[in-house]
Amino acid sequence: MINILEAAVFVSTCAKFPENSLAGKWFKLADYPSKRKFIVAAKEFHNDEKEPELFYPDCENLPEYMYSEYVINDEAWHVINSLKKYAPERAEEFCVWCDDNSFEPKYKSSI
Repeated sequence: MINILEAAVFVSTCAKFPENSLAGKWFKLADYPSKRKFIVAAKEFHNDEKEPELFYPDCENLPEYMYSEYVINDEAWHVINSLKKYAPERAEEFCVWCDDNSFEPKYKSSI
C-alpha cells in the first residue's frame, strides 16, 4: 500500500550519480511544508557543489505520476498537507482506499 504520508525520496545530484556515488540522503516529504523548503534542504545537504542539480534515483510511497528522476510534482505536497489535517488512522484509511481502487486524480498536472 502506498501511504503518501510516509513518502520519501533519495536525493543525489546529477554530478554525483553518474560517478556511481551513493552520496545522497533519504528525505521524507512530510517533514517539509512545501516543495520550496524541501528543495532548500536538499541543496543545503549537497552544499559541496556550487549549483547542485538535484536528482531523485529512488522513492518510496509516492504514486508514479507524482515523481520522476528529475522532478517531484507539486501535488505531492498538496495531498500530504491535506492528509496531515486528519487523524492518522483516517489518513491511512484514505490511502488504503486509494490503493484498493487504483485512484488517481482525473487531472494530472505535468511533471
